[in-house]
Amino acid sequence: MNPPETSPFASRRAVAAIALAAFAVRLYIHLLSPVIAADSAVYLETADLLRRLPLSAVVDVAEVHPFYPLLTWLLGSVVPDLALAATLISLLASAAAVWPLHALFRLAWPSTTASAACLLFALHPIVASETADALPTATQILLFASALASGLSAFRGGPWGLYPLAGACSALAYLTRTEGLLSGLLLAAAGIATAIRRPAGFSFRRFSAGAGAALLAAVVLAGPYVAQLSRKAGRFTLTAKGGGTVLLKALQGEGSEVRRTDTSFPFLPTLWRKISYAFFAPLLPFLAAGFYLERRETRRRLGHLLIALATLGPPILLFTLNRHFRPSHRYFLTGVVLMLPWTASAMLALLDALRRRFPATPLPAAAAGVLLLALLVGKNALPGRPEEKVLREAGVWLAEHPPGPSPWRLVSSSDKLSWYARAAHVALAVDGADAAAGTLALCRAADARALAIDGRSAAELGGAAYLEALARSGFATLKEFPAGPGRLAVWILQPPPP
Repeated sequence: MNPPETSPFASRRAVAAIALAAFAVRLYIHLLSPVIAADSAVYLETADLLRRLPLSAVVDVAEVHPFYPLLTWLLGSVVPDLALAATLISLLASAAAVWPLHALFRLAWPSTTASAACLLFALHPIVASETADALPTATQILLFASALASGLSAFRGGPWGLYPLAGACSALAYLTRTEGLLSGLLLAAAGIATAIRRPAGFSFRRFSAGAGAALLAAVVLAGPYVAQLSRKAGRFTLTAKGGGTVLLKALQGEGSEVRRTDTSFPFLPTLWRKISYAFFAPLLPFLAAGFYLERRETRRRLGHLLIALATLGPPILLFTLNRHFRPSHRYFLTGVVLMLPWTASAMLALLDALRRRFPATPLPAAAAGVLLLALLVGKNALPGRPEEKVLREAGVWLAEHPPGPSPWRLVSSSDKLSWYARAAHVALAVDGADAAAGTLALCRAADARALAIDGRSAAELGGAAYLEALARSGFATLKEFPAGPGRLAVWILQPPPP
């Protein structure tokens, strides 16, 4: 079901063009996005800490793994805006990821299918959106794919240097996000399977030396971080305190220390909604068709399928245990990327069938190709988070009119707003029972100089009644950004003196 290898789509120039397309698509998405993404602020704050504190001190207080903030800090020494530096890293990592992804896919598919899967990676609306922002997702995919591609190629008799490269990439993937640890575990499983099967040309001595070099590289890079985390926790641990690390905390018996999400959300519908969103629902029929068309090749591609399914296991387990800060589609993105070859295979089969059905004219196949591209590019053409542009405006206003000497604390419903305000963020974590009293208590406990709340969060806490209760409690309005078409309202309030 695959096109011939003589297709120009299988050339190295095509892979380079796809990498350029991945960069261009993400740059366009970034230019359309008026604010940083959710969770970006915590990585930017960690990178900002590296400007003032040594790495060991930052690791002691950071809630995220250090590699992406460290890269941001390094590039931030050249680029004055940390948010821009973090975004540039994501754009470059997305483009660079095309090569290891192609090499990984090429281990089980023809080059044309591998290139088509990489094109899907470049244009996939959800993957492109998540890798176009100040988030570690692109760096994680680059390192994860590099670890798998180099390790599996080494097992097949590739250059010996691929062994330590795989170990290093696996360690760096773990230092980017805890889920990166999976790359090392998957390579270990694949290595054991290779040693058991002993394919033609297999040398146990070479394999043992390579596996030792990979392990040594991983320990040298990740060992000091694990040692410091464990020393801080008082016992062996592999996780920081971020929401993305909760799975391993649960598996290590630390569930009592993890705040559980509201258990009222419907398990299966929520799980399906997150998976379908991550895979991009219009592409799911092609994924299913790809599995059907490739059914005769299942044995040949079983290893890749098991690896892809293994990357989906931890997030599903997270949902099952309900030990997470909130259900997130980001947990599934690595699995989404690894399953792209099946989707690409179905699309190529459709185009090939149209060429065979209408041999006299290329128009039907060309029209189908244009429609598929429009399906992907159309969603990317929409501006991202336009209603949140006011969060940046409010944050910049606060930075220009600080309510006190720096550093100062801001209780806010948005960490994005706090980042733009250059204030220490304190999350507005109160319930609706007596939200105004809880807000006042939180502001006093945090010694906050201001309160910033957007219209969405205010509505959840009682709307106008909540705002009126704040006024009765002595909160003074410093600035109001009124709502408008496609625009949130934001209120900047000053807490009453104690």
